[in-house]
This record gives sequence, C-alpha cells and structure tokens, in this order.
Amino acid sequence: MLKLNNIIYYMASIIPMMMMVPLLCNAASYSTPIRHGSFSPSTDSNMKRSATPVQGDYIQFIAEITLSGQPFVVQVDTGSSLLAVSSSSCGNCDPGPNSFLNLDIVTPISCQSKECAADNECNTSGVCAFTVQYGDNSNITGSIVSTLFGMAGLNSTAQVGAITSENPSNFEAPFADGIMGMMLSTDASTATAFSTLVAANDIPNIFSIYLDFTTGGELILGDITEQYGEITYTPLNYVANTPFYQVTISQMFIDDANLGFTENSFCNVIIDTGTTDLLFPQDTYQRIQRYFQSHYCNTEGICGSGNIFLGYGVGSDIRSELPTLKFNIQGDYTISVSPYSYMLVSKSNGRTVYYLGISYLPVTTTSKYCQTVFGYAGMRGSYIVYDGENQRLGFAGNGTVSSDAATTKTWMMSGHFFVLATIFVSILSLSV
Repeated sequence: MLKLNNIIYYMASIIPMMMMVPLLCNAASYSTPIRHGSFSPSTDSNMKRSATPVQGDYIQFIAEITLSGQPFVVQVDTGSSLLAVSSSSCGNCDPGPNSFLNLDIVTPISCQSKECAADNECNTSGVCAFTVQYGDNSNITGSIVSTLFGMAGLNSTAQVGAITSENPSNFEAPFADGIMGMMLSTDASTATAFSTLVAANDIPNIFSIYLDFTTGGELILGDITEQYGEITYTPLNYVANTPFYQVTISQMFIDDANLGFTENSFCNVIIDTGTTDLLFPQDTYQRIQRYFQSHYCNTEGICGSGNIFLGYGVGSDIRSELPTLKFNIQGDYTISVSPYSYMLVSKSNGRTVYYLGISYLPVTTTSKYCQTVFGYAGMRGSYIVYDGENQRLGFAGNGTVSSDAATTKTWMMSGHFFVLATIFVSILSLSV
C-alpha cells in the first residue's frame, strides 16, 4: 500500500503526499518508554501456539480476524496502528470478502470517554471519530467502537475503526475488508489491537511473520519459532514520535559487489509490511538503477524507453537473470532479497506481467527527513520477529528461494495499490 509518513513531503504539484507510512490525522501522541527483558521460543507444552495462516498477492498480505464473532479479512500492516474495517453505515464502501461490520453488535466510544483521545474528532452523534489520510490521496473516516477482537485463538476487547466513508470506494476491496495496524506499541497511548491481545492474554509483546515466495506464510502472536533457522537480532532505532520498526543498514551488495553504500545511504530504515516496494532515497536508488543498467542491459526490460525503472512491465519471466540484493544490518546479519521477491507479478486477462518492486522516495540522503522503507517486496523468504518486548527485530530464513519458487502463483492485483505504484514510479523517474 502507498502510505504517508508523519512528515508530509511535497513533490512539485503532481503528487503532494507520497510517503509510504500512514498519517493518522487524529492519533494520540506517542511516548518513548519500553520495558526490556529476554525472550526465547516457548517450551511449555501446555501453552497454545497462537499462529494463523496469511495469504495475499504480490502487493499485500492478509489474515483472518473476528470482531464480536463476525469474520473479517484484513491487510497486516506494521507501519500503522489502527484496525479499521468497512461498516454497515458506509454508503460508498465496495464489498470485501465478508459482510460489513454490523454496528448493532459493537459499542460506540463516546467523545467524553477516557478512551477517546483528546485530539480525536467528535462526530455529530457525540461519538469518537477518526480520519486517516494515505499517500495515494485515499482516505478513510469513521467512528471508534469497542468490540471483542479475536485472532489466532486469542481474544480481547479492542478499539476498532468502523469505516463510514472511504475514498476510493475499493480502499481494500475486493481482497480484504479492512486494515490491521501492528505498529510498535509502547504504552496505552500507542495501543494497537495486538497490544490488547498482549494485555488480555498475558503473552509477550512479540509477533513474527514468515512470507513464502508464492502467496502464503504465517503470523505467530506472542511467540517465535526457529523452524526457519537461527534468529539474529538487531536493536530498534527509536526516533521520537515515530513508533516504527526501524533498523540500521550498514552496507548493500549487488552480485556480491560492494558499491560503496554506507549507513548514510539508507538513513532511517523502516520495516513495513504495509508498503509494497523497497523504497530508497532518490540518490541511492539512482546508483542501484545505474548498476542494473550497466550490468544487465541485455536482459529484457532493463534498458530502453520502456524499462522497468520507468514503471513498465515485461511479459517474460526475467527473475532468474537478475541479481540478489544483500543488506548488512547491525547485529551481523545479511538480509538477502531475491529477484523472486523484488519483482512483482501480475496476471490479468490471461497475461502474466513482471514489474519492479523497487522505487524511491522524494528525499535524498542529505534531506532532513531521509529514510528507507523496507516493504513487502523485500520480505519474501524471510522470517521476521517484531520484538516490542526487547525493542529489537529478529531475522532468519535469509530470503532463500526453494526449488518450487520458480513455479509462479499469481493473483490479480488490486488496481488501487498497483496502478498508483506504477504511476508513482513513472512520474518520479521523469525528474531523475
């Protein structure tokens, strides 16, 4: 998903807001404390392993939840905090896989309630309200309700956004009913639906995600597994008022070639499942593009007027001809990103097309708000532990492509996400 950061960037007058992490316009303020401790995989045979399958396409991945017993499918997003689904009061919401949230079985949060943040809106009925603006100029509005939230066999009472208006009308439809933010939660002011599960079920503030090279994987709540290999941890880089999962990348290699990238080439690095692409500062991206076009020009779609760096797709599966990207992170671990991860696959009208899942932000490495967003395109084949308990991220799996990964399973991409991503790449490339 194309999303907006807390800092709004302006790029000419064409795309005024194109950062990829969401701006919750009426969110409560964030605070910094987080407790520290140790954690290892559960060995208690009486402890239920709270895991749920995830699936999706090459743009997003989704998981199943319940709200007051009503089933929903939501996009899993580690770069935002709000759980929101389309409600029965939405007049312009396209239907997702399930029925709209029935407002008769949830409890509205009053504006006078302590659960309603001081800087939230108040609608005409005196109910706490929200507005979220996204970087592709889409937005959702609605009311805050209290409901029984269930996921992977765990339950809690959580505050949920009941969407009453969305723009465009297919904000998450047809593949999902809404979005579930799983941003870093440190205390009540940064509560997420997952943090309510932590408190209600006495589980550690930790979850982990594995994504395979097709359309599947799993999400584990309150526990970890070592079935994907030994886990290497790196400390989170906390930046005030931005509770994202941020790490340090010290080097990047292409074809095992050291191109002279340093920590300053990437700035603050956000690990975000809700962003589709790998997004770099403009000047870092240009160096990556130059390397590809000087070493892989004989591969279809790399050079020429209709190349993948301009947002064009190619009809041939070129993934086996492209290099693996390697990123060294603090903690002595290398994230390997295969072309089977960073090349996005779309199937429409019987035709399969391959697009580049690497783009850039309207910032440079010298910009005040320079950052890199490590999106969905960089996570396939990797197992990532989001450890809020110890303020760190863990990595395993190393992006290894299995023997059956070349057998591509494609999904129809949501035009809401995909078309905007292509337009974004195309317009920015014109300014290079």
